[in-house]
Amino acid sequence: GLGDFNPRLLPTLVEELQEEYATGISCGYWHTIVKTKSNNVYAWGGNPDGQLGLGVKTENSNVPIQVKLKDKGVNDKIMQAEASLRSSVILLNSGKIIWWGTCLLYTSPSPRDS
Repeated sequence: GLGDFNPRLLPTLVEELQEEYATGISCGYWHTIVKTKSNNVYAWGGNPDGQLGLGVKTENSNVPIQVKLKDKGVNDKIMQAEASLRSSVILLNSGKIIWWGTCLLYTSPSPRDS
């Protein structure tokens, strides 16, 4: 999320999200996702299995990108956002679960209502 893929030896501010109020953060093996007070989810990092939710599996991102959640209704609030090894998932206040990425049996490179 710092504009490059270089390792950091000291804690460094993710400036791209400086205007947002983060309410949750989760790290997977290749990627990081953040939930914000403004009801958005941002993701960055490696994307070999679609875990960033960009709709493709090949593009990595070294800056946070807002995840487009097409199945999230106007009144749905994001309660939780989690990154796992190679996938991402969010829980909405309506009880809906939206998942993307890969597991052993299925790959979905964009957010999908499950």
